[in-house]
Amino acid sequence: MNLTPKQESFSQLVVKYGDYSKAYRESYNSENMKPETVWRKAKELVDNGKVTARIVELQTELKDKNIADTKALLRFWTNSMNNTVLEMKDRLRASEMLAKHLGMFTEKIQINSVEDKMKELYRRADQVIEEYNRKMQLEQELKQ
Repeated sequence: MNLTPKQESFSQLVVKYGDYSKAYRESYNSENMKPETVWRKAKELVDNGKVTARIVELQTELKDKNIADTKALLRFWTNSMNNTVLEMKDRLRASEMLAKHLGMFTEKIQINSVEDKMKELYRRADQVIEEYNRKMQLEQELKQ
């Protein structure tokens, strides 16, 4: 993309400010121009395909820089977990997030057939019923 230095400056400032007129004023000599003229000239620049392409390219680069990758998150959680200046609740939360990411809190069940799936569902249902019955029994004992 062959942009003039002023067009490049304009493109970068559009991304920085999100304001075409402000970007135009800082990139071009617009001292004696009316606001309407500045806006029209800025719009003409934006309508230039090369300038628009550069603005889109810069915005994409900026978005990519702002997205934390997995390594950055792991580093952040690990540093937070080990940071003795932070409150314990924050350190524990960081360790929890790290453990969740590493799959330490997931129950892994491999189901090979519908029959196995049904057995597992019945087993879980039995566990829920047992827990419910224990709670009901405790409530009955507390009432007596």
